[in-house]
Amino acid sequence: AIAGETNNTNKQIFQSGTTMNVNAATALSGGNQTFNDATLNVNASQGISGGYQILAKSSVLNTEADQAIIGGQIKLQDNAVFNANGKSTITGGIQNFNDNSILNANGEDTLSGGSQNFSGNSILNGNSKGAISGNSKQIFSNNAIFNANISQAVTGGTSTTFKDDAVMNISAQHGVDGGNLLFDGNSTLNINTADAINGGEQRFKGNSLINLNHENSLYNTTLKLEGNASVNINADNALNYTDHIVFSKTYDTTTGSILDVNGHSLTIGSISGNDTNAVIKNSSAQDAILTTGLYDYGVFAGQSYQYDSFLQRGAMRAEAVVSSALGDITRQ
Repeated sequence: AIAGETNNTNKQIFQSGTTMNVNAATALSGGNQTFNDATLNVNASQGISGGYQILAKSSVLNTEADQAIIGGQIKLQDNAVFNANGKSTITGGIQNFNDNSILNANGEDTLSGGSQNFSGNSILNGNSKGAISGNSKQIFSNNAIFNANISQAVTGGTSTTFKDDAVMNISAQHGVDGGNLLFDGNSTLNINTADAINGGEQRFKGNSLINLNHENSLYNTTLKLEGNASVNINADNALNYTDHIVFSKTYDTTTGSILDVNGHSLTIGSISGNDTNAVIKNSSAQDAILTTGLYDYGVFAGQSYQYDSFLQRGAMRAEAVVSSALGDITRQ
């Protein structure tokens, strides 16, 4: 057992080829441990309750027990890998993933507590239900990636924020089924399957980008676009009547979010909001039909339309063709 202060007077270093096995509860409750191309195996529940562990130079952390980590601080860097195989692996503490490190969330409810920070090209692979769950908190930044590879990879979490070129990829139906996601800065959400998000309101701020790459990408989901957020429609019928878009003007952001249909026709349950600088456009050479409310709108190739002109005045006028500030809108 290692306890005591987490400073240089209480430091243990594990060099290349060495292994530390944690076989009892609170066996690691203090001290400062550094692993360089070494292995740390946590085989007991609550095995890590404190201390400061640094895994560097391709070190590996394996947790087989349930609730293996309940406190302390852990940092992974330099291509280190964390294989979380038990249930509710992390319930407390702070975990930082930097410099191409990887967390493989293989057990149910892996991140059910604590605070996790992913940056510097680090990766979270959500391979189990509840990879993000409970009351945990996450920040993804600086090219970090979250791959939601299974249904209900996200079922909770107090807050999960993406910013500064972070990316989330959803490749499984209902990959997000709960939680509190916020996409800010230059973050990107890529949706590569049907019904990737099951309900709820998802917020997008700053210059965040949503790529909807599959038919019926969402189910009963509201995309709240703030600032200069953009939605790219990359498949026909990427949205449907259960989905909604809100162009939201908030006090602390610039305005002018974008819905780009990219030549794909689709139906949206509703488009609303108070951001009059928002734009609906078609950057493709192919015309498209946007159906929302009671009307079908022709969104012509290469044209951009001010949101309020496109829907508000366009929907209320009786003429078949109405004029916007940036182009002609055809109501069919």
